[in-house]
Amino acid sequence: MAAPRAIVEAARRYVRQHFPEMQGMRCSGQPAPVPGRYIVTARRRQPTADGRQIERVVRVTLDAQGNVLRVVAAK
Repeated sequence: MAAPRAIVEAARRYVRQHFPEMQGMRCSGQPAPVPGRYIVTARRRQPTADGRQIERVVRVTLDAQGNVLRVVAAK
């Protein structure tokens, strides 16, 4: 089961505002193990200084109203 579209869009707005390098990201959402919460994962491949590609991942946990509860970013 996927997260509601409004939840994914709230997470997308948050990620764009706080992580501008994530423009063009792919987002996927799913219900969290805790009822009433959702996890949205944003991914984007980015080039490094030496020309290699890394995947940047930002994971956002939101409640049913779209409020951000937790953010985890990884390179």
